[in-house]
Parts: sequence; C-alpha cells; structure tokens
Amino acid sequence: MSGAVTSVFGIEPGDHAYLRYAGDDERRLLRAAHVTAAAGRGERAVFVDAGAWGGHDPRALPGGGQVFVLTPGEAGFAGGRLDVPRLMRVLDAQADEAARLGLRGLRVCVDLDEVLAVTPETAPRGDGGGPGRCPLAVLRGRSRPPAVICHGDRARLPEAILPALAERHPLTLDAATALTRHPLLCVRPVRDPAGLCLEGEIDDSNLGLLARALETAPLDGRDLRLYVRRLRFADVGAVRLLAHAADAMPDGHRLVLHAPGPVIKAVLRHYGWDRRLVLEEGDRG
Repeated sequence: MSGAVTSVFGIEPGDHAYLRYAGDDERRLLRAAHVTAAAGRGERAVFVDAGAWGGHDPRALPGGGQVFVLTPGEAGFAGGRLDVPRLMRVLDAQADEAARLGLRGLRVCVDLDEVLAVTPETAPRGDGGGPGRCPLAVLRGRSRPPAVICHGDRARLPEAILPALAERHPLTLDAATALTRHPLLCVRPVRDPAGLCLEGEIDDSNLGLLARALETAPLDGRDLRLYVRRLRFADVGAVRLLAHAADAMPDGHRLVLHAPGPVIKAVLRHYGWDRRLVLEEGDRG
C-alpha cells in the first residue's frame, strides 16, 4: 500500500526489509506476525530458518500449505555464502506450489545471523563473495518479486556490523514497534464528490466498522465512492467485503474505488472481483 511502512503488516511484494529483534520471544512474535500478514494477503510465508519451531516439525505446521520452512542448506546457504541460482530454483518451486494452492505469491523471511558469515569487514556479503548489498536483494529483480524480510538478532550479531546491515536494506524496522498495527482503520466522509475516505489498515478486527460505514455511506448520485489511497493494508477478507458490497448495489449503481494500491488491485484480479466494481486512479484522498 501507499504510505510509510511502519509495521510487519505493511510490507508488500517487492519490498526488502530488515527487522531487528532481541531474543527468542520477539523472534516467535515476528514469525506469528508474518504468518498472519501472509494469510491476510493470500500469500505463502516461506521461512529460511534453522531455529526451533515450538518443539514440532515445521513441515507439519497448519495452514493448508500457506507456511513452509526451509533449512538454510535447502535454500542455498552454506558456509556463510549464498548459492543464488539454487535459491532462485527453490523459490520458483515455492511460487509454483503457492499458485497451485490458489495463493498469490511469496513472503520470504530469512534470519541473517543463522545463514551468513558476518564480520565487520564483510557485512553483509553482497552476492555471497564479498561485502556489498544484502544477498537477498537479487530477489527484487524478479518479474514477480516476493516480499523479502531479513531478520537479525541484536543480541547475537556483532555490534560492529549492525549499522552496515541497516544501511544495506531499503527499509529497517525494530521488532518492538514493527509488531504493532497502528493506526487502526479511520473512516471519514468526504464531499464533492461524496464518499468515504479510508485510512490505516483493514483486517478481521475492524471489518465490522467498515461494513457499518458502507451501509450509511453518502452517495455521489448513483455511485458509492471510496477513497483508498491512504490504506496501508487490506487483507483478503476486507477486499471480499468490498466486492460483496458492489454486488449488493441496486441496479444502475456502482461502487467506485479511487486510487487503490497494488495489493487491493492484485487481490481483486486474482479472485475475479475486479469485474464487480470500478477502479479509478488519481491523487484524491
């Protein structure tokens, strides 16, 4: 979505983020947040992670194939270096499986301190062979890039390399704040043309608020206009609600989404809901 990314839930396909956490508790919370975000966006969460998953086999995780865990070796990491072609092949297979399951893409999460050999002189290793950008940056050049999220435990990584790791990622967030979803959904009426402006994030926690707002929204003639440029996140359930609201409009009336972000557009197209409402571009909202 548009706007500054401040939380795990705002990270989108094509983004490359570095999340700094402290200790196992924050690590577990980050894992859960990524699973929740992937579920909301209709994606598969792929973890490259050698750590324990609550004492059970991560392959047996629930979720209908929406969560998958790779060991560093399976993903192409060995001896602190990355085999990029191997990683590409692995992720292509993951993307194919995600598509077979009806999912729209991948959310790739990698714990850097478990897979890279880092020192103050080499952090991070650019293409697996020397200092430079994070090796996961190569994934942003794919035709359908995943969301790429690198993790690092501040307590385990050498303090001298932490600034370099942050500098070589386009987005750096601290887990303590990135796990918080804020602000919540804000709905306000607008005039000329009449409609509603939606700001913040929409998920299961505030679908009821959106549903009630749609029931009483002002109309612009025969159109119900929603200005959504300032939405940072909307899960599949939220977009489904908008599609159903469009179906419920009386004959001759339309539901118009003004300036929808790429995630909303992708969900609408993936489920065939884009034919039920009207999408308009522009800066209003």
